[in-house]
Amino acid sequence: MRTKIAFIIAILIMLCGCGEDTIDGSLRVPQLPEEYVEFNDEINKIKNEGFELVSPNGGTNRQSVQLTDLDNDGIDEGVAFFREIGNAHKVYAYFFEQNEEGYGITAKIEGSGDTVENVTYADLMGNGNNEVIIGWSLSDSGAKSVGVYSVTEEDSVKLCEVNSLYHIACDLNGDMVNDLCVVYQDPADGKQKLAFYSQDEGNFIFRASAPLSAKSDVILRIRAAYIDDMQPAVFVEKRHGSAGVITDVITWKDKILKNLTYSDTAEESEKTARTYEMYCEDVDLDGALEIPIPGMPVNGEGEGEIIPGVSWYGVGKDYKLKAFIFRSSVEKWNVSLPLDWRNRCVAVYRKMSPSLNVSTVYSYKEDGTREELFSIMAISGENREKNMEKLGYEKLSERGNTLYAIQIKKKRYLGYDITAEMLAERFTFREAEWSTGEVVF
Repeated sequence: MRTKIAFIIAILIMLCGCGEDTIDGSLRVPQLPEEYVEFNDEINKIKNEGFELVSPNGGTNRQSVQLTDLDNDGIDEGVAFFREIGNAHKVYAYFFEQNEEGYGITAKIEGSGDTVENVTYADLMGNGNNEVIIGWSLSDSGAKSVGVYSVTEEDSVKLCEVNSLYHIACDLNGDMVNDLCVVYQDPADGKQKLAFYSQDEGNFIFRASAPLSAKSDVILRIRAAYIDDMQPAVFVEKRHGSAGVITDVITWKDKILKNLTYSDTAEESEKTARTYEMYCEDVDLDGALEIPIPGMPVNGEGEGEIIPGVSWYGVGKDYKLKAFIFRSSVEKWNVSLPLDWRNRCVAVYRKMSPSLNVSTVYSYKEDGTREELFSIMAISGENREKNMEKLGYEKLSERGNTLYAIQIKKKRYLGYDITAEMLAERFTFREAEWSTGEVVF
């Protein structure tokens, strides 16, 4: 991978006419490996014919010149995107095959728009070769499409091209071959839907479509992951209201494409709607994503910042509660509490001093008043260990220059002993969300 990146950087520097300074102030062009010189010459020939390099607008592959092994023979093919200088409405993808002399052009694809939105490489036919998935758009109308191409050393074949707002390649039907899921707007009713395409005996065909939540067209994230029974699914996260999120979960089972969380009556996945911008995660590390539903906001005026308790639901044969968590947005930690405590507790964050932050969990009593259960202290500074011992706190964890400690006020609640060991087992730091398989817009 480092070799590919170094090569691409060198190519782009040469094409821009740039290089590193020599002692006398002149520019020295980086030296490319001999096998890549022919590739650079081919690109320059295309530029000399009135073209300029263009880069995809998004996705993970954003370089105008790319290397990828399409046929999985261990040798990289070259891909480059161009626009006609005299015709801004024409964009092309050129493909280069390595031969004994270097690289030569093997295929050319004319774009279905004037902009390259993104490019992905995935085996969609199950033959070991990677298809090329290119998102195109028209700048004047905003229309978008996605094309799927099979590119070989002889030619390119368009397997399909459809209107597309967003798309993701993933194995939705569980046959160990990537499929294509496409979000599009149905011209018949104007609503967003997810279409499912997969291979069938050498053909790449449309299988079915499923409705998405209809009250918002703003898609925030798409991810291929698993639901509770480890069945593949596509999670589509859309804007809900002014700042919230709603989640659609689409699966393919028994040859039926279904939005598991969708309500035909409400025309949306109403039970997944939340007012906070929170996204699905695998919070219990069982391999399946859970959907977060924060508790109702509580008036904490005058006492600190309220930390909402978040209920995390799994999707599968049923929609079930799997975790109840308080999450610090400031210090990036989670504390997972017994499911019985859901809707019975509230947490409040206070900044006591530059070196001490306190998050306190309270229970609600029958008369509506609160009773303090425990507090999590974030102690920083050079004397944090001494300060913890001086205040009589018990150490919980430590990260960087911050020590985390607890103070337990109530020893038992709803049949659970509240101990340092119990809280230590339930205390974790938040790691990066969305590790793989996501498309973020």
